[in-house]
Amino acid sequence: MALDFITNQEIIVAARRNLTDNVWHYLTGGAESETTMRRNRFGLDSIAFRPRVLVDVSKVDTSTVLGNKLRIPVLLAPIGSLQSITAEGGVAVAKAAAEFGTINFVSSVTQPNLEEIAAPARLRKFFSFTFKETCNGWKDCSSGSNTPAIRHYASPSTPRTMATANVR
Repeated sequence: MALDFITNQEIIVAARRNLTDNVWHYLTGGAESETTMRRNRFGLDSIAFRPRVLVDVSKVDTSTVLGNKLRIPVLLAPIGSLQSITAEGGVAVAKAAAEFGTINFVSSVTQPNLEEIAAPARLRKFFSFTFKETCNGWKDCSSGSNTPAIRHYASPSTPRTMATANVR
């Protein structure tokens, strides 16, 4: 795949040109008051790379992340409603991740179904659930997924309504 972009800004300009206003604002905005987005931006802006000179970097290995050997040390974050950005939805991102040898985290609110999104993946698959504690007025939440990752990553901080006993 030939890349026509050299900088991140060129990618942003092309995306803005190709997306409708609604999709652009969904993609670049945040939920409700956008507090988390501002905090994340502040956190990222507060990180600086410290130049290291005359340091041996011959044994630095950024190719293994989460137990997966990656071609590039980049992970694709879960984005909901990818089908409003591209007709293929999550499948397009899964194909890109496979082509570039990296991991795609799949959102619980994207289409098509998990089987179709997982098909092109070559590496371990990750699925991201998004639940509010009250589940929009329901007293209990459950999921149709029986993925072992849910059972493995459930912790004491997991909301009671999202306990692994509810995941069948």
